[in-house]
Amino acid sequence: MLREYEFTMIVRPDLSEEDVGAVLAHYEQKIAARDGRVLKKEAVGTKRFSYPIKKCFRGYFVNYDISADPKIVKDMEHQIRFDDKILRHLIVGMDRRKAAAVKAEVAAEQTRSAATQAASTVESDTATQAASTVESDTTSSSATQSATQGNDVPPSRDATVASSTSPAVEESLPDNQAAADAPADEVVDASPPRPAVSDSEPAAGEGDEQMERPRE
Repeated sequence: MLREYEFTMIVRPDLSEEDVGAVLAHYEQKIAARDGRVLKKEAVGTKRFSYPIKKCFRGYFVNYDISADPKIVKDMEHQIRFDDKILRHLIVGMDRRKAAAVKAEVAAEQTRSAATQAASTVESDTATQAASTVESDTTSSSATQSATQGNDVPPSRDATVASSTSPAVEESLPDNQAAADAPADEVVDASPPRPAVSDSEPAAGEGDEQMERPRE
């Protein structure tokens, strides 16, 4: 049967950070034996003593709220007494009211942590989906723009010339243009046709002489 305890220990101040971490990890593993667990951990840090303890004037304080098997706690206390790295320790059983409050606080903290993690996951998924949508829209817009630009390409110069010399336009071209388009060996008379002179009509000047001739 598990019980709740308040556990405080003071580690020597001359240990390195790695050594302090190793000491704490060792006793946390012992607490976790037989389904025990650390409910709450508070690393207070280095503090100065009012009097020296084992010739040390400072110590590194760590407070725990734990749930552990009483036999494990008893064995851990026995081991701490012979551990030179621990200056002092104190293990006190919690009353039911305080134990319930600690458990409620731990449960609330776990709920908040789970909610925060879920919100972070949803936010990450939303951002990824939004980025994917923007990328897809950009690709589609680029493809549409390319297709539109392809349809708006102006006709080539040869096509323009061929269109300007269509049969309908050729019929309306003046004679001078037709003469210009004729082959070099063939000469086209583009001047307007002259009226034909009849043999029966008097030549120029003959009529005038007959009019000037006096009557007999």
